[in-house]
Amino acid sequence: MNRTLALFALCLVAVPGAAHAEAPAPAFSLHGGIGYGSLVEPSLHLQVEGSFWFLEGEGAFGVGGNWVFSEMVLLRLGLIAPIPLHPYVSAGGGAIWAYDGESGSGVGPGLSFEAGLLLGKDRPWGRIAPFVQLDRALWTVNKPGPQPGSAYHWAPGWRYPIVGLKVLF
Repeated sequence: MNRTLALFALCLVAVPGAAHAEAPAPAFSLHGGIGYGSLVEPSLHLQVEGSFWFLEGEGAFGVGGNWVFSEMVLLRLGLIAPIPLHPYVSAGGGAIWAYDGESGSGVGPGLSFEAGLLLGKDRPWGRIAPFVQLDRALWTVNKPGPQPGSAYHWAPGWRYPIVGLKVLF
């Protein structure tokens, strides 16, 4: 035991700065947070993050825009650029429910794309991410209309872009 301590002390003296060396960064980190976007869209986020990538789960509810009401459960994979302000892009998909404000509503698969800045990435918590998000529903609604022989067709398609801010802890 004494030999181990003596060897450790010798290493500290022999290698300048070894006593102040930082521990290596973890391979990944876990962050949870909240977000708010245009079109009145509050959201919850859970993000697993590596040095240049992240995997994010999002649950959101929105009011406004061309979908009038919407709910989404999404999973996105993103890449983070290793430069100041840490810009990122992500893509993924999940389930999207939407209502057009008249008589069309549906649920089905959808795609989601996001780009933003991951401010404070070098901190273990308190990250802020301004973002722009685009979502696309991949389903359509077809049902009989109110008059005999009439039909109602609605394809939600692309939703208006969301501009928002996430806070990750």
